[in-house]
Amino acid sequence: MNWNALLHKNILQTGVCILLCAALLLGLLLPAHDMTRSQPSNPLDHETIREITILKVGDDVSELDDIVVPNEDSAAQTEPEETQPEETQPEETQPEETQPEETQPEETQPEESTPEETDPTNPDDGDEDEGNDDGDDGEEGGDELELDLAAVMTWYKYGTDPNTIACGPSGTVAKSVNTAQLVNNSLKYEFALTGTDAKYVEITSVSVAAGDSAFRETGKSGSIPIELADGNGDRNYTFRVKAFIEKAGKNDGDVRQDLEFTFVLKCEYSLDLDLELTWHPEDSNVRKIVCGPDKTESFSVKNYDLTERVFGYSVQLIGSLAEDAQIIGADYTTASGQESGELAPDSGTLILNPAPGADKEVYNLTFTVRTAEREVLYHYKLTYQETLDVQLKFHWMEKGITPRTKTCEADDTSVLRIKNNQLSAGAIPYELELTGADGENGRILSVAYISEAGGSGNLEASGSLPLSMPAGATSNAYHITVNTMVSGQRVVFEIVIYYSADLSLQMEYTVKEDGAPVARQVTCENTRSKTAEAVYDDQLTDGALDYTMSLVGAEDNVSITSVTCYQSGSGRTVTLGAVGQISLLLKDGKTGENTFEIEAQDDSGNVYHFTVNIPYKHRGENSIKISTNLLDGQEIINETKTNLTVRAWSEDVNGNVISYIPANGTDTKLIVTFDGEVLSYISSSGAASEYDLYPANPEVGDTNIHTLNIYAEDALGNYGELTLTLNGQRRESGQQIGTATIYVDMTALGLGVVANLSYNVLADEPVSYVIAKAIMGQDTGEPFGKAEQTLGWGGRYAGTLDTGFYLQSLTTGHNANALEGGMWPGATEEEVLSAIDARFGAGTGLATLWRCLYRNGLNKSTGSGNSFGEFDYTSGSGWMYSVGGSTYYPGQSMSSVYLQPGDVLIVRYTLAYGWDVGGGTAGYGSTVGYCVSAANGSIRVNHRMETVTNADGSVSNVCHCCGIVEDCTHANVSCTDLGDGTHIQYCNDCRKEIGDPAEHGWVYTGENAADHHNCAECNAAEAHNWKEVEGSNTATCTEPGRRSVQCAICNMIREEEAAPKGHALDNKWQVTAAEHYEKCSICEEIANRGRHQYKHVTYTENGVQKETYECQICSAWHVDECSGTLTEIHATCQKTTYHCSSCGYDMDKEGFFAGHHRYTGGYCEYCGEADPNGGMAETPGTEPPQTEPPVTEPPTTEPPTTEPPKTEPPTTTPPEPEPDPQPEQPEDAGGAETV
Repeated sequence: MNWNALLHKNILQTGVCILLCAALLLGLLLPAHDMTRSQPSNPLDHETIREITILKVGDDVSELDDIVVPNEDSAAQTEPEETQPEETQPEETQPEETQPEETQPEETQPEESTPEETDPTNPDDGDEDEGNDDGDDGEEGGDELELDLAAVMTWYKYGTDPNTIACGPSGTVAKSVNTAQLVNNSLKYEFALTGTDAKYVEITSVSVAAGDSAFRETGKSGSIPIELADGNGDRNYTFRVKAFIEKAGKNDGDVRQDLEFTFVLKCEYSLDLDLELTWHPEDSNVRKIVCGPDKTESFSVKNYDLTERVFGYSVQLIGSLAEDAQIIGADYTTASGQESGELAPDSGTLILNPAPGADKEVYNLTFTVRTAEREVLYHYKLTYQETLDVQLKFHWMEKGITPRTKTCEADDTSVLRIKNNQLSAGAIPYELELTGADGENGRILSVAYISEAGGSGNLEASGSLPLSMPAGATSNAYHITVNTMVSGQRVVFEIVIYYSADLSLQMEYTVKEDGAPVARQVTCENTRSKTAEAVYDDQLTDGALDYTMSLVGAEDNVSITSVTCYQSGSGRTVTLGAVGQISLLLKDGKTGENTFEIEAQDDSGNVYHFTVNIPYKHRGENSIKISTNLLDGQEIINETKTNLTVRAWSEDVNGNVISYIPANGTDTKLIVTFDGEVLSYISSSGAASEYDLYPANPEVGDTNIHTLNIYAEDALGNYGELTLTLNGQRRESGQQIGTATIYVDMTALGLGVVANLSYNVLADEPVSYVIAKAIMGQDTGEPFGKAEQTLGWGGRYAGTLDTGFYLQSLTTGHNANALEGGMWPGATEEEVLSAIDARFGAGTGLATLWRCLYRNGLNKSTGSGNSFGEFDYTSGSGWMYSVGGSTYYPGQSMSSVYLQPGDVLIVRYTLAYGWDVGGGTAGYGSTVGYCVSAANGSIRVNHRMETVTNADGSVSNVCHCCGIVEDCTHANVSCTDLGDGTHIQYCNDCRKEIGDPAEHGWVYTGENAADHHNCAECNAAEAHNWKEVEGSNTATCTEPGRRSVQCAICNMIREEEAAPKGHALDNKWQVTAAEHYEKCSICEEIANRGRHQYKHVTYTENGVQKETYECQICSAWHVDECSGTLTEIHATCQKTTYHCSSCGYDMDKEGFFAGHHRYTGGYCEYCGEADPNGGMAETPGTEPPQTEPPVTEPPTTEPPTTEPPKTEPPTTTPPEPEPDPQPEQPEDAGGAETV
């Protein structure tokens, strides 16, 4: 029977209305306490506990339905898919209307919502967690704990059936509770802690609040009565569990941290009758979706979840009313209207298809259940989509230590809500990961973000994104778009981060700029610290600052209770009001810190804390020096990352560096602005700060102008500014934009520069691809392909060509001149240094290097063969790279740095974390320093001598780094030519050579003679090494001309006479029937004309053996070039000669011809075969017939004396000829054939 159709009949509807009115009157007369005394039986004694839905801050708790969580056993076995509510609207935009339950079923989240792949002891999956971190009550940078911890609340259906809810620290979770499943409307519960850190944690209090009432203390276990709102309306019961943990922190010493866990139970009354739908996806994890009466549960099914699109299901009723209820019908419809029909009510299958012209379809499943009182409908919204099995995991770190994960489906958007107190240093560390069967081989192409408050940029697949809010605002949104390539298809993911602030303090004050008053405002979030823009002494009158403080974003009545300010200039703390004046102070003429500590309190007793620092500086002079790797007017490629390095420093009156100004200085400034946008520094290397530029293409045309501005300021207020204009050029990825030079430098291993090659620089190509192509010989595919020149060395690397590339080893084919063995050769320093001097020669560069390695505490390790990698020979060895030909080593991986036209890329081996090659990072491999540098083929020694008093009272000059003892300080040093292409440093005082010989550095200044250049260090002279400049030679094949030649060493250019080039024969023979010849490809003059030299050959064509004659010089076949007829003109039993009637050539065919024996005395006079007739008489002396050739003789041109080209024979070369059979042949020599 069609119950839905029956219900829509007018007569039946009128009757139902009468019955409903009567039921309402009866309900008003029934005492409510009779209902509360009912104690239903427990049908769920053996039910599996299922997953919960975690509450996100900002969600409407009243929208949550009854969703249960798995117990510890089931949690590890099942992984229901993430729910996708598609059509739900916020409650404020869809107020609930009073409608019959049959026509307006409530749509809720499905019970199959599951946690993502996170630690089971930390159930917070990171999705939109906005919980306040009450434990963070100090400034940023404090020692915080990374916790493996969760609080677990267990409550009991029917008084005995346990259901669990887990909550991470500072998290909030929610659960729906049907009071029909409670005993006497009493909720029995208990709290416990789980995780490896649980043993360090103590629960200090548990409190509960009913609805909007205040919290009251309760126990860690017990029972509380549940009272619903009037008319059995919903009511939330919120449990707040407070605890603290005390354990060892990262920075030594114990750390105490306050913790809070929040559990929200939405209590409501409904029929204790749910419908549980079960289906089995391909991953073998059983999915269960529980739907309440007259409600709708949504879930999604992907094509890769099914086999042949067949969706199999089964349903059952659960709850205390299940025994008296029955499923009487089921049907389905599709949103597109393409199909509808009936379903099996208990279990069955349904073939799912996408809507016509689309990749998904929505199936509305309705199950009709008859109870003792009425019929109840259960609705499921099944969204079927055909898509790739790929998801994007957005892993991020809360406060930089606690891992969280957000998952986004293909071509979809996922929302992540983050509050300011969940970040560390105002940035979100993240990592993107493609998962799923198709995602394993996918590739992230690009990552970009747009801030709704303004600003955008490109991101790496792993990194950190600073989050901020505009001045005066309390929220901002960031849209992160991730473009990927998966199974040949472009798939786009979007992560939307809603970033909001908690309670904030605003501090307002006025300063003077160019003589005019300018208002400033500083906003600081609760529990955070904020440093304002520096105020200079020329912006105030005698340092007096008038200010006003106020609170924004408060939900309750909050007021400022105290204001203090610590001033580093005086070392004292002053007490102030929320409105007032303070005199700012300098500290020793440098930046003075004025740190305001503000506390506020609300009506509930909650305390809020804010820290605002206003630096006060002296306005100095315009004297700061700034340099970059880019030049004014330089061309850069648009839509391609361009690396920028910046050095800023102050100098004394003699030009000596006083101090460098880093991007992350505490009392200095380094501000880089590109096209009006302030850039964040990426990394640093030595004194340089590194940035990435992302120049945009013009809206029209291929070129545009970009402006780069750099402002630097030291602690004394001295400043400097540099502005560059850069020419942007539109280029496609992979398009050549210039050339660069690559060197491989193994000087530290005593090998010098072992390789160099030229490289075509491509747009948007990282250095990692350059290494893979030019050094390892790899073909990287589109768009960068392979290099024209390559070393083809073997090698290994970590990371990928696109992310985190690190060169681990190279097999170069060279053998190192290094200290062998895995241990230092000696038990004392004296023994080790003596062994090093004996191995390399005392005072040599290599001996000095290895002495430094030992004295700086590096561990010795083994190394041998021709493969060189990290940790070979020492604990600080490995490959480094520099761009620009110097010893500047970028602080980013090779996959983040890009070459520019004209760049010099050096791949250099180090034995000491870079200290031995002009680099090095503080804290690694340097305790006494290095007096040696091994780079660019030279080992340069610069001892750092110090006077040491020996035990016997004598004084020695000892190098602080290598420990060498020298009597002479080598104060008077010159460079001496050794006459073998090298020079060496020579001390004119002690008359000794210093260090190792080095190759000359040749230069041509224009003052030298035209036939030589000079060494810049020893002034040795050497003849130029001339190379012709490409395209400059004007000579022809036969006539001389002029050309330009350039010295390959010093680059001097000169003009000179050029001899004739000679013919350029292309080794391709021109063939006619009578002759062959070659032609010059430049002037087309004919050369090497000659006659064919034919030789008989056989070949097979279509299975048939054929024969012809082939020229032994040009490989032409007679049958292809001449149509004449061959006539036999002479024959013996071993050779037959034919004459061509057209070209006039005579051609011999060797073999065995039985019909042409010539017997004399019983034997053939040619082959010696016995006469088969046995005759002893001489055969008639008739000669074989001699056919005269035609009178048309071929050309008498002699064949060329040159050897025929070594051409390969045709692929159809026939096998060696077999002896002819001996059929009966007439002795007539007049036969003719065409071959």
